[in-house]
Amino acid sequence: VRYAAVQESPQQYLVRQDELVMTNGVGVGDDPAVLAQLVREVALAHGAAIAIAVDPNVREVPPRVVAEAGQLGLPLFEFPPALQFGEVIEAVLSLVVERQHSAIHYSEEMHRLFMRAALGGGGLEELCRVVEESFARPILIVDRWGNTFDGGPASRARQSRANWEAAAFVIPIEGDSRPLGTFVIGSAIGSLSHVEEAAVRDAASVAVLIMKMEREGDTGLARDDPERVTATEASDATAVHVLRRAAELGLEPQRPYAVVRVTLSD
Repeated sequence: VRYAAVQESPQQYLVRQDELVMTNGVGVGDDPAVLAQLVREVALAHGAAIAIAVDPNVREVPPRVVAEAGQLGLPLFEFPPALQFGEVIEAVLSLVVERQHSAIHYSEEMHRLFMRAALGGGGLEELCRVVEESFARPILIVDRWGNTFDGGPASRARQSRANWEAAAFVIPIEGDSRPLGTFVIGSAIGSLSHVEEAAVRDAASVAVLIMKMEREGDTGLARDDPERVTATEASDATAVHVLRRAAELGLEPQRPYAVVRVTLSD
């Protein structure tokens, strides 16, 4: 539940997703067909639940309406006359604010852990280890060249059953509007919550930072060591090989550099 509202006759276009809709049935009465339609309207809008107040307008919730809600998977509550809608809204909003506060605290703590991994010099392997410990799921990072990184020999990624990544969640890693790789997260223990997905996307941003730091380090070494500035070692190297070597040296074809492929013949 993220919202709470009172509506006399709930309509799909008026109901927000994850909203608790409360009604006293004014103008509806005990007509099972009309009450069942109200339940369908809330379900179609992906509302969180519907609560019907029992009072002179609706003396009881008909069994047909209860059955309709059960078939649609929509929680249905019957409120007694003494229960004030305002009290329910206050309680719901208090829980929502508390949950949001917890989510913010969790996100900040995850960000600190991820940044510590990045600035500690552990690279993508250390980031995988930290994310695995935080989520208790196997984690892989696959860069744009297909290189795979995990948290090491004792990681969940290596200890899990074979091909676990085939049914895993995949979060893209992007930097400067370009794909740099993917985060692969095990799905055996269920789907990611909204908070967890946001944290993984934060980790993906930190992965971009690590990649850039490592690229800058390689670029510096390349400029200091002429022997590292070698595009190919074999005469049959492909264009992909040349571009990959350029990227390893921190040189991007899109940047103001030239990547030249030279073929020498006798």
